[in-house]
Amino acid sequence: MNSSTKNQTAACVYILHMLLQRLESERPGMLKDIAAGIAADQAAAGATESGKRMDGVFTEALRMVNLAQVQLRQ
Repeated sequence: MNSSTKNQTAACVYILHMLLQRLESERPGMLKDIAAGIAADQAAAGATESGKRMDGVFTEALRMVNLAQVQLRQ
């Protein structure tokens, strides 16, 4: 991945993080609901081989949502 692509990816993650925090501020409990949905999707996907390959994506999505929640509490 070149430097420009890394910067674009990081910018998207940053914007998503800010949007998640704004969403939680306007609709308290929404991040908890999103995390529960991701966890349910991860569990369901684990029943198939193609779904198992997505485990890292679900894990990272949960990490990002949980980080946004933690930072809002600080």
